[in-house]
Amino acid sequence: MKLKSRCSSIFKLNIFILAAAAGLFLLNPQVTAHAGSVDISSLDSLDIVRKVFGLIKTDYIKKDIKESDLLTGAINGMLGSLDDPYSRYLEPQNFKDMQSDTSGEFEGVGIVISVKNKILTVVSPIDNTPAARAGIKSGDKIIKIDGEDADKMNLHDAVNRMRGKKGSNITLTIWRPDFSEPKDFILNRDVIPLKTVKSKIVDENVGYVRISQFTETTAPDLEKELNDLETKGIEALILDLRDNPGGLLTSAIDVSRKFIDKGTIVTVKSRDGKTLNLSSYYRSHPLYPLIVLINKGSASSSEIVAGAIQDNKRGILLGVKTFGKGVIQTVIPMENNAGLILTTAWYFTPSGRSIHNVGIDADITIDQSVLSSEEMAGLYDSATVSSNSATEIIESKPAENILLSAETLKKYDIKTGDIQLIKAIEILRGEKLTATTVYDSPQKNKKLIASSGIDE
Repeated sequence: MKLKSRCSSIFKLNIFILAAAAGLFLLNPQVTAHAGSVDISSLDSLDIVRKVFGLIKTDYIKKDIKESDLLTGAINGMLGSLDDPYSRYLEPQNFKDMQSDTSGEFEGVGIVISVKNKILTVVSPIDNTPAARAGIKSGDKIIKIDGEDADKMNLHDAVNRMRGKKGSNITLTIWRPDFSEPKDFILNRDVIPLKTVKSKIVDENVGYVRISQFTETTAPDLEKELNDLETKGIEALILDLRDNPGGLLTSAIDVSRKFIDKGTIVTVKSRDGKTLNLSSYYRSHPLYPLIVLINKGSASSSEIVAGAIQDNKRGILLGVKTFGKGVIQTVIPMENNAGLILTTAWYFTPSGRSIHNVGIDADITIDQSVLSSEEMAGLYDSATVSSNSATEIIESKPAENILLSAETLKKYDIKTGDIQLIKAIEILRGEKLTATTVYDSPQKNKKLIASSGIDE
């Protein structure tokens, strides 16, 4: 049975993720919404709204007030009262832009943003974009945009300001904990491509796949990359979800099914408590040893995939705790060609965990935050590739803990500062690469952790 028909039997579900990108929104727009029961007494309050609307039109000192601006302001006021950064109203052009972003390209700086603790926050920079090249990092706080205070802007206003013609400049004032004071980043806007999957060989018989976002094309593109790697004889795989801000729920499910042959991928729960378990039910690819790289920029759909792999004991999560977005939005087209994005459901990992505002812990925690902005920005810019509690944290000083030779790093185009990727390769090197899963037995798991240089 198709996913859409299965969903509709429980609640209207058409799902996307994330934060907002400067710009990138992800969705599936073909959704309809049905009004629930209405308290008749609430209609009296609407009379007050109509009266205020009329008084503004007839008595306000300025005569040139647009009715459309008043209506948009009223809608935004209602949504703002929800204290939910993910629910928002998109006017027609913005809604059209959002729809095209799932499969096309746009001009901007390449930052995925959200509101965290009421502060405009970078979820992640998109690979090979002006933001990534300038050293913008996950967790950065945007204080000003072109000199204007960002705390006076809503999420979509901020996105619109960051978009613009290729070649034009924008200045973002950023604060992060290791700054003594906010710092200006001057970014030159560019065309932001939406190729979301790239792969390469990173060691003998070890493949590497990076997914930067979850769009309509991600799962089929991943299929092509995995098939290509498998023809090259890979016996283990590293899946890189770092700084991946999320995307379509359907894409996350399809990606998870590439790696999980049986079992629940995610459980979605609506406001009335009804649940929908989305599962994997067929074997798509060999169950080779798998390590998933995560960090604080891994959000939403990335967390669905990471949580499914962790709870199904299909692979090891390596890196640091993820962002923590565990809610789902429905995209509802309006009669005026605008769109309403409304948070309508929670999601839970297969073991029943809610990760909202909590995140997912890595199985092996390796902190890469000691790298400079420039080093972090360069990790993904190569020619080829644009358990619930963590173990002891390893400080990732590039000069230490590296067992791979300089010759190997150069041969496979691996950045010396990418200690997380290097550790993943070292772990898989310690494997005989004959297991169907890295969790075949307690002894196998013990060996893997020991081979990473971590004492249990």
